[in-house]
Amino acid sequence: ADGIAVRKPGKINFEIVKKYVDNIITVSEEEMKSAIFTLAKEAKIVVEGAGASSVAALLSKKVPIKDISNIVCIITGGNIDMSLFKSVLKDVTR
Repeated sequence: ADGIAVRKPGKINFEIVKKYVDNIITVSEEEMKSAIFTLAKEAKIVVEGAGASSVAALLSKKVPIKDISNIVCIITGGNIDMSLFKSVLKDVTR
């Protein structure tokens, strides 16, 4: 997920995150691939890895969900190379 891969956060962004963010959840490339597959199959949405990361966190049960929860996943970015998309679909179905 090139769209969210950073080696070192920018100084301004880091200060904003320190002030406003309570928790950060990471997901693996495999979890993102699974989310891309699920979004394509179930919702008919084509999305890139970074855009599927919120769904990946939810599907991999990394987000604590209470019995009565309203869940919103922001899904952005359909800028995925079609050969990569085909590869993801093929890999996940194995």
